[in-house]
Amino acid sequence: MSNASESRIPKDIAKVELTEEWQLTYWTRQLGVIEQDLRAAVQQVGDSSEQVRRHLESRRQ
Repeated sequence: MSNASESRIPKDIAKVELTEEWQLTYWTRQLGVIEQDLRAAVQQVGDSSEQVRRHLESRRQ
């Protein structure tokens, strides 16, 4: 059985919001990173999901 919080999707996926536990779960899974890396990326480039994704991808190369 799936946890309800694991299946939630943010209403605005253009923005990375980390105020709720389910949002952290969504974005860490979506972007394939740990919470600390996600929080650091948001702090560095802002909450635009596209900018966060690009930033994280550039760090993997």
